[in-house]
Amino acid sequence: MSDTQAPAPQDQAIARPAREHVPTLAFQTTVLRSQKLSESFRRLTVGGTDLNDFGTNSHPLDMRIKLLLPSASGFVANDAISSLRPDALTSPADQQGWYQRWLAIDPSERGYMRTYTVRAFREAGHPANQGTEPELDIDFVLHGEVVDGLLRGGPATEYGDRAQAGDQLLLLGPNKALCDASYGGIEFRPGEATRIVLAGDETAVPAICSILESLPEHLSGHALIEVPEASDILEVSTNSEVSVQWLPRCGAEHGSLLREAVSLVVPIPGNGQDAAAEEPEDINVDENILWETGQAQSAPFYAWIAGEAGFVKELRRYLVRDAGIDRKQVAFMGYWRHGKQEN
Repeated sequence: MSDTQAPAPQDQAIARPAREHVPTLAFQTTVLRSQKLSESFRRLTVGGTDLNDFGTNSHPLDMRIKLLLPSASGFVANDAISSLRPDALTSPADQQGWYQRWLAIDPSERGYMRTYTVRAFREAGHPANQGTEPELDIDFVLHGEVVDGLLRGGPATEYGDRAQAGDQLLLLGPNKALCDASYGGIEFRPGEATRIVLAGDETAVPAICSILESLPEHLSGHALIEVPEASDILEVSTNSEVSVQWLPRCGAEHGSLLREAVSLVVPIPGNGQDAAAEEPEDINVDENILWETGQAQSAPFYAWIAGEAGFVKELRRYLVRDAGIDRKQVAFMGYWRHGKQEN
């Protein structure tokens, strides 16, 4: 996020448009299209004039956003965060504690907040847009079981599966007037690395594909992507020399194919005695979020690992302890945890 001068105390109560002083805005969007990419993936394209204020003035890479999904009753607590809309007249003081106010609403009424990554963002006037407004693509991973002809799963799965053109979707993301490429919701920061490894399960597919499309020609390395079935292999392009390997589980243990693939492209050096013996501190991924990111800076190698927290923890131990990779050269992100719903 770009540096901004802290407002003087007397300015804390002065109301002005949120876009002028709120770094994270609430964007009201409309679903424009729903596209089935595979059995496990569905893409929603949303648009709206609010999105004129969205972004970081740079490629989104693995940018995280928050989606406000409707409750079982169809209600979303828009009023609780209406002061975050770009045109809302609000003061810095009004913004304090908005998340706590949202949490205080009865869960059955407020809806659900879920974290997703931006698959693609196109400014107004982009030739791929079907209208005159900005468009944003969000890829949903669909998992659950079909009951009476409907896919039953978590709130995000059910919304992604059933959303239709015309439905409304409120999302939280960066204010492009106040945010740049240093925005905290972006973790892919390879610095001057010339060789990279990207590894993730299906929840990391949108981020990995977005990153691949941004890479310059001089970068080499590997993108290792584990998905449920062979039909989930998606088209992705890159100008770089990074090879893309899809790993369909087809019933194998979640993360097992990634563990093997990473050990092949980042082997233990020599007989293992040359590797740094650092033992990363243990993290209980059932109670705490595994989220450890660094920037390669001048290092020649950088790795980005994301997905289910259990296998991310295993890869963290392997890369740091066994392969001797400097922790500053790797981003480890537990996007989700088996048996645990996101709050």
